[in-house]
Amino acid sequence: MASARAEVHEHLGLALLDMYEHHPAERGAAHLLQQAEESFRRSLLLEGQPFQPLKDEEPVKSKTQGPPPALRSPQQALVPGGRGRGKTEKALRPPAKGSKPSGASTGDGKERRQEEADKTQEKLVNARSASARIGLAKVLTEKGGDPTAIPPDALASITSLYEESIEISPRDFEAYFKIGELLELKDPKKAAAIY
Repeated sequence: MASARAEVHEHLGLALLDMYEHHPAERGAAHLLQQAEESFRRSLLLEGQPFQPLKDEEPVKSKTQGPPPALRSPQQALVPGGRGRGKTEKALRPPAKGSKPSGASTGDGKERRQEEADKTQEKLVNARSASARIGLAKVLTEKGGDPTAIPPDALASITSLYEESIEISPRDFEAYFKIGELLELKDPKKAAAIY
């Protein structure tokens, strides 16, 4: 997926990890872990990078005169007593003097919209995510197999991911529990300090 939004990759990684952990047919599928790892890593790479907002397209206007008679508002109700088809009250009213057509612009509206868009684009930056780090740490722990057999360098990277997530979101207790479980056999003093 080639999205510049970090949260898209984060949600994809979480969905893949959830499928790996909870779907009976997919339990233990290595390809899901690999895809989840790629999604979380891409999410972390995009942090701090700007992204473009999604643009709403204007709806295509139909060439018909309006809604069918059953769906017209009371102001557009048909005037009784005409021959053949009646005309709507709206069509009978002349336009007010000095009024502009509904699609007319003042000229400087385009510039104002461009300035607003520039301000919005300055604000749209991918934020740091604790859940992407926790997800990546879970994936790396699962790929390592038995927690006691995880190599020291992998353990250090997993521990640093959990510590970064605690730094970003101190109220997210999942990181505390996971790092404590991971370290209780290798480094009990550090695990007790984190718990």
